[in-house]
Amino acid sequence: MNAEVPSPAFSDFFSESSFSKADRIVESAWIQHVPFAFWLTEQLKPKLLVELGVHTGVSYFAFCQSIKTNKLSTLCYGVDTWMGDAHSGLYDENIWLDVSSYNATLYNAFSYLLKTTFNEALQYFEAGSIELLHIDGYHTYEAVKEDFESWLPKMAANGIVLFHDIVVREREFGVYKFWNELKQQYKSFEFIHGHGLGILALGEPSSDRLAQLFALTQEAEINQVRAIYARLGAVQAESFHAMTLQNQLAHINAHYASLQHQYEQLKLQYQSLNNEYEVLKKLREEGDGLTISSEAGVVTPAPSEETL
Repeated sequence: MNAEVPSPAFSDFFSESSFSKADRIVESAWIQHVPFAFWLTEQLKPKLLVELGVHTGVSYFAFCQSIKTNKLSTLCYGVDTWMGDAHSGLYDENIWLDVSSYNATLYNAFSYLLKTTFNEALQYFEAGSIELLHIDGYHTYEAVKEDFESWLPKMAANGIVLFHDIVVREREFGVYKFWNELKQQYKSFEFIHGHGLGILALGEPSSDRLAQLFALTQEAEINQVRAIYARLGAVQAESFHAMTLQNQLAHINAHYASLQHQYEQLKLQYQSLNNEYEVLKKLREEGDGLTISSEAGVVTPAPSEETL
């Protein structure tokens, strides 16, 4: 890369990838950062990518989708216990089974899931090997700091580290505190939509366009990039909501069809009972000298006046 960062054009921070639709659409605040994940992966072209905290896989599979679409030679590892925590909530085995199945179906050529703790996974990676690290585990200040400091030796000298939830200030979330400390020490860029996403450059980025992004200093330019990615992210979120509504509508239609079937069955039963009633009523009205035993259902002659 050139020693001097070329002056950026606004279009340098976007590509066709930025406008792609996510294949993995499930409920997650991270879905609003999928467009940037597509672009970042395309620009960085990392040899090794690691995500700490995969959960339902929205962010992880966004990276994988970009890798596959752009035909990159990237090896990916997603690390998670798939048990949950106090911030994400505890969840059952179904999430792991769903994520594992999705990964095996679409990305088994280059993606591997490690069902273990972050600290236990450290032993599987060499020092200086990871070019893109996404930290999205337990969100207390102490936890995120430990994650960063533990994995920092595994990072390449010019690696990129992502932090989610950098603007969340509730339920003992402390990412924002640690992020504020880090950006005093390293080059950074941050998005404030979708609970916030921090992008940290450990050294000089290998991509000119990434270097240009970190070099932005004019508030107007920074806000312009943020605004566009916030809108692109909103489109992804709207796609999820539209899909949710479609699923709800399908469920309602199926329920309506079931009720309609029940109605038709009840209607037939009613018609059958009504026909029986009309027959009995006709027999009664004809006064043909017959009586009907309600207990036995036996028809017997009515008594004559001479026998009374």
